[in-house]
Amino acid sequence: MENLSSFLVSLGLFIAIIQALNLFGVIYYPTIRRITWERVADLTLTGDRNADLILMAVALALGLALMLRDRRGLREKLPHVCSYFILILAAIEAISLVRWLLYPIYPTPLYGDPSWHFPYLEMQLFYISGLLTPYLLVLLFFWWLIRPLADLLPKVDFEFRPTFPARWAKGLLLFSMAMSVFVAIYPYLPSVNPHGVSVSVDVIYYKEWLEEMGKAPDVVSYAFTQGGHSGDRPIPLLLMYSLAGLSGNEEWAIRLIPVLLGPLLILSVFQFVKKGTKSPQLAAIAALFTLFSYHETIGLYSGFFANWIALIFSYLFMSHLVALWDSESFKDYSLALASSLGVLLSHSATWTMLMIGFGLFLVLTVAKERKLSKKVLLMLSLLALCLLTDQARTLLLGARSGVEWGVELTSPIGLGEFMRRWYNVAYATHVYLGGFYTNFITPLLALYASLFMKLEDRFDRLLLGMVALGSVAFALGNYGFQVRVLYNLPIQVLSALGYCSILGRSRRAFEPWLLLSVFVLLFQFDYLFRTLANLPLCSSF
Repeated sequence: MENLSSFLVSLGLFIAIIQALNLFGVIYYPTIRRITWERVADLTLTGDRNADLILMAVALALGLALMLRDRRGLREKLPHVCSYFILILAAIEAISLVRWLLYPIYPTPLYGDPSWHFPYLEMQLFYISGLLTPYLLVLLFFWWLIRPLADLLPKVDFEFRPTFPARWAKGLLLFSMAMSVFVAIYPYLPSVNPHGVSVSVDVIYYKEWLEEMGKAPDVVSYAFTQGGHSGDRPIPLLLMYSLAGLSGNEEWAIRLIPVLLGPLLILSVFQFVKKGTKSPQLAAIAALFTLFSYHETIGLYSGFFANWIALIFSYLFMSHLVALWDSESFKDYSLALASSLGVLLSHSATWTMLMIGFGLFLVLTVAKERKLSKKVLLMLSLLALCLLTDQARTLLLGARSGVEWGVELTSPIGLGEFMRRWYNVAYATHVYLGGFYTNFITPLLALYASLFMKLEDRFDRLLLGMVALGSVAFALGNYGFQVRVLYNLPIQVLSALGYCSILGRSRRAFEPWLLLSVFVLLFQFDYLFRTLANLPLCSSF
């Protein structure tokens, strides 16, 4: 009877919430078949609003009546109500995920028949909750301002408690890598993309650059000095040129390069988190959250392939950086420098952000330790050598330096954009790049982590230093600058840390914390596959 009453009250509350959203006419911005629309909330659980009202009244009346018969206090009943409420949300996410997975097999028009009822409900809940995303991102960017307020909150033990054996971590890593291959192929499946059109905006530019490389007398020299914005990205161009030569199909070699980049990024994130935390379980969760990250969805939508490759090198750089902090070895120093060069030769703007983030990490370190320790001096020498490498590249090859690209990158920054800051962050989140930054769970978990991470830990300081870059982007940058900065931030790693803290609180089979962790995973999988299915543009929609 206790379970029945809790379930009925939770069901009634859920229907009451969606009815309130309908009543207030909440406007949201879904992307369907690559087009972002303005829609008004029209949510129903049963498919009919009147039926929803009847079900809500019956569920609340009967549930409350049964609860009143129980003499125990509300405090003891509340966890059961929360558990069932989260279970209802998780069930909607699970049903929706099944439909997205079956979409390539049963490709009926999106939201066009009864099989899409729950995915349509879930989609509306996703985008309506996503209206909170700009505010969460701003709070995350300015963690250094609001963090003192966390001291007023109840103390939180943020240590990750492994809830699965370390030997399972490798299996979860392999699963994430295999799924990233499927993710890269999914939007090109004939049933999902019957016209076989490219789903990535920048493919056309890479195709032009590769055609020019084919005409150049020296391909390598062209890639380092002229190709891709005056030698900005020689490693991506040479990689694509090689794949095109091996496959014999230039366009498809470019289109499907995420098949290679997805697993490599996941692997580099795994290495970074494992070296930084000494926990393979936490590293495996971070690898899984990289599968759900903006790097996959935005990277596929926009074709940020050079940026994507640079991020692989960036996480390798940071992994050797945290290893160097402990070992102070020449090997880690050399590997960190080599990784920095890989970033520079892949995407100079990403290298500039990485160096600024590295600098902020050192500033936080000195502020925390209040002295220039031997480790800090070693890191400063590495930063100086990275900058000298950039200048040496310019002198030897004549290519534009990363510092020059950084100056160009920051050109949208100004006081004029400060007056448009809320418009910029809302447009960057809800409309620009397909609105695929609209995912409130990721910044929410990252914000939770940022408030309780330990600044004494060099891994935590490095992450928080990188994320602090977003405060400049929000305050003074336009939406184009904001999305580029946001794409390079390790928000998915912070999000994984926050998720692991929730997962570590799970004690029993049926409790809010455990169900919340299941809901978060289902929510992220739905976000991923809904995005993939809506990447191809269908002219008949």
